[in-house]
Amino acid sequence: MSIEQQQPVDLLSYQQVTERTRMSRVVIWRRVREGQFPKPIRMSEGAWSRVYFIASEVDEWIANRMAARTGEVTA
Repeated sequence: MSIEQQQPVDLLSYQQVTERTRMSRVVIWRRVREGQFPKPIRMSEGAWSRVYFIASEVDEWIANRMAARTGEVTA
């Protein structure tokens, strides 16, 4: 699939992820390091580069957490 045919990707800032998950930045960062939360993407290089999360990956993580409480895991 070429770039022109791809659907736009919704990106979330750290603040939006903290609001959506109700977890602090520190907890999110720790879970990312431990492989328990989707990794963010860097939009530029350098110490002050912004990072964003792919909204669909965060939503899938939330759905899996909700399903895990009932013993159901989504694909």
